[in-house]
Amino acid sequence: MSLAISSRERLLATMSFQTTDRVPIVPRGIAPLEHNWSNAVERAEYLLALGCDDIVYLGLPWPYHPAVTVDTWREQGTAAYPIFYKRINTPAGTLQMAVRITEDWQVDDVPLFADQLWPRTVEPLVKSEADLEALDYVLYDPRKADLSHFRETAAYYKQQCRRLGVLFSGRMSTAGIHAMSFLGAKWMLFTIRDNPQLVRETLRRTQRWIRNGLELLLDIGVEAMYFSGCYETVDFWSPTDVRGFFLPLVAETVELCHQAGVKFHYFTETGSMPFLEDYARMGVDVFSALDGNGANATDPFETKRRIGDRVCLMGGVDPREAFERGSTEDVRRAVLQILQGMAPGGGYILSTTGSFQAQAKPENVMAFIKWGLQYGKYPLCLPEA
Repeated sequence: MSLAISSRERLLATMSFQTTDRVPIVPRGIAPLEHNWSNAVERAEYLLALGCDDIVYLGLPWPYHPAVTVDTWREQGTAAYPIFYKRINTPAGTLQMAVRITEDWQVDDVPLFADQLWPRTVEPLVKSEADLEALDYVLYDPRKADLSHFRETAAYYKQQCRRLGVLFSGRMSTAGIHAMSFLGAKWMLFTIRDNPQLVRETLRRTQRWIRNGLELLLDIGVEAMYFSGCYETVDFWSPTDVRGFFLPLVAETVELCHQAGVKFHYFTETGSMPFLEDYARMGVDVFSALDGNGANATDPFETKRRIGDRVCLMGGVDPREAFERGSTEDVRRAVLQILQGMAPGGGYILSTTGSFQAQAKPENVMAFIKWGLQYGKYPLCLPEA
């Protein structure tokens, strides 16, 4: 294949287990370099100029039903922290949630869906079956809303992706992650035992909303779909619960993507080892982020051994230790080690398990790209670590 291959072509070929000129390099968030761009297109231009790859992601707006109104307020009361309330008024009733405003709170609202809510929530949005009809007004079909600005943005991204030769991907989260926000993570841990029907019904309604949003993204022409399922693991649930409640919905979403000819990218971090064969059977095209740290580590090399001939793998490099406290030589060893274990046979995208935080040394981030370019060339000829 020509060395003039585009980043998009390199990624799509890698996802199909075809080796090209080199292993693709797709960094996740890069806080030390973010001052170099102001949007996704500028980021892609910057990274391409450095010689690596990128993916331009487009998420969905979240319009409520037109009849919905929202009230928010704060109360100090006797709590150690102020309580931030959100009340959503719908024709089918009122939903209310509340969270503690800790010192590190960074937004001026209470988002419905954000994992930073979970340890701070004092009142979840959905508390019983009586709230589900009102939830439908929150999970309003986005295809029925005014999407003129969204469609303009999508058209611009798509045009710029063609110009740059980068992959254009949609971005969503799974029904399981949304349900944990609606029901409250700590409450859902008990509800899944005490009232499994409430969990299933919340998931069913959320999955319907996801199907509608996915249809919209597929209609605008994304070439891949990234879905975060990072809490659908044994870090929270038993293998039986993951397989009984969550993975059937993921499998349905994979099938919808494949029917449209679109690659499905599933993201978790730890706690995924019991489900590797499930992911392969479901037809997951790309699995990330292969976090090998912690009690429930997702070992990248064992993952490669078990499903690396059927699922393209992405990640595995810890963005913390070597990058925040180490030297460029430490980064070189980390990149070489991951490529030695993951790159042979193709089907691997060089990336990190998480984002580079502000503490990461810029020179180490640049070294990550440098060594990825040098060592990731096909045919592989890797030195000893």
